[in-house]
Amino acid sequence: MNEKLIAWQKTLENERATLLELQMSGDFTDEHAGRLSNIEYMLDQIAINQFLG
Repeated sequence: MNEKLIAWQKTLENERATLLELQMSGDFTDEHAGRLSNIEYMLDQIAINQFLG
């Protein structure tokens, strides 16, 4: 996997962790939920592409 993709994956994982912490705090909004859903989808796509590639 190339370095840019690895860096992007790490960024997404960090943002996901932040959103999951926010979800536990009770300050989680619909906007946060949408962003978390998008991040999960992008991480799934990265994993699928790694498997197929």
